[in-house]
Amino acid sequence: MNTFTFDCSWNRIKGKLKQKYAQLTDDDLMFVEGKGQELLGRLQARLGLSEAALVGLLHELKDSSETLGETVREKVSEAATRVGEVAADAKAKFVEGAGDACDEVSRRAHSLAEKARHYVARQPVKSLLTALAVGFVAGMVVRR
Repeated sequence: MNTFTFDCSWNRIKGKLKQKYAQLTDDDLMFVEGKGQELLGRLQARLGLSEAALVGLLHELKDSSETLGETVREKVSEAATRVGEVAADAKAKFVEGAGDACDEVSRRAHSLAEKARHYVARQPVKSLLTALAVGFVAGMVVRR
């Protein structure tokens, strides 16, 4: 138990050490590959702890940071799942609403076309003269 392995969790452990012991500086906590024992010696001197107490503290911080990391991963996973569910619900509502709107537009277009057919059938001369006038005006506008 009197050994400590520096791994990828060192940055989290370093942050916790700085929170717990304000007197530690970045230089005190700088890890250089192959010089772990030197770092442990610096920490012992700065904190006034025995080697066993320091290694125990580091293991404790490592375990708590791993537990915290796992909790964060679980929460992020749960949040991502929930966001996916909400997005799927929103998509379904949007598709349903768009389908309803499309049906309504189609219904109104058919209704307008049917009204236009009835109008032309009841008043063919007036409809023809109106169409000619609209065509003439459109031709004049396009020429300019």
